[in-house]
Amino acid sequence: MATEAGYKDQVLGQQLTLLELLARHRSLLAAGLDLPRLAGLLPRLAPRYYSISSSPAGPAGPQRASITVALVEFSSPTGRLHRGAASGTIHGQQVGLYLAGTVRQLQSRFRLPPNPATPLIMVGPGTGVAPFMGLPAAAGGAAAGWRSPGPRGALFGCRTEQDFLYQQQLQAWQENGVLTDLQVAFSRLPGKKQGGKTYVQDLIAESAQQLWELLHGSGAYVYVCGDARRMAPDVRAAFEGVACGVGGLDAAAAAEWMREMPQQGRYLEDVWAS
Repeated sequence: MATEAGYKDQVLGQQLTLLELLARHRSLLAAGLDLPRLAGLLPRLAPRYYSISSSPAGPAGPQRASITVALVEFSSPTGRLHRGAASGTIHGQQVGLYLAGTVRQLQSRFRLPPNPATPLIMVGPGTGVAPFMGLPAAAGGAAAGWRSPGPRGALFGCRTEQDFLYQQQLQAWQENGVLTDLQVAFSRLPGKKQGGKTYVQDLIAESAQQLWELLHGSGAYVYVCGDARRMAPDVRAAFEGVACGVGGLDAAAAAEWMREMPQQGRYLEDVWAS
């Protein structure tokens, strides 16, 4: 472990916790590195932020907010069952008990456009669907059918049908016109070949003609929520592909168009690092 390569292989690659590392190298403690001193050297656990999946204008009112949390759980290469610190705590909490938390107004422009007739394109794989669940209430209430005339398309993604969050609610919104289009990409369907995975960026490519008409012809707003490391860049690249393939722009012009969309307030992201 004395080298960077050794550290990556023996610690990061094995996903060792601090306790596992100390158990393997007890000489560290014997050399005088006691636990209180070690704890003082460690950084504080950073707070975990979740997008609110409700609206103050919704049926529950402004005194209640909901969040959408996926349990992080997997077995490490050493066989240790790992649970996310935040998601595991929430998952293990008994109904009716309380957890400490705060609601913060972050520097986000994730807001509905001023004109209710503006088309909306919503992209949210996994728990990225969260902020979109409050939009109908914020726009005037799902009970009223979200009566704005603009198209509202949703491109969501999940691993399997069991991971299709808010399935009944989303399908009901499609049936009553709250959503004018709902497409879901499944990346881990049973029996599906490894090379046959479908992601939200694939849905963007498949709907390129329709999306470009909304973006270029109708001034649609794009909302993207989810993973910042892989999904967000892939989705931006997919929209650049739409500008090239359907809009006829070359690569440089498509990249410039993509840069201008956020500056115009028409491409809004609520993303986090995984």
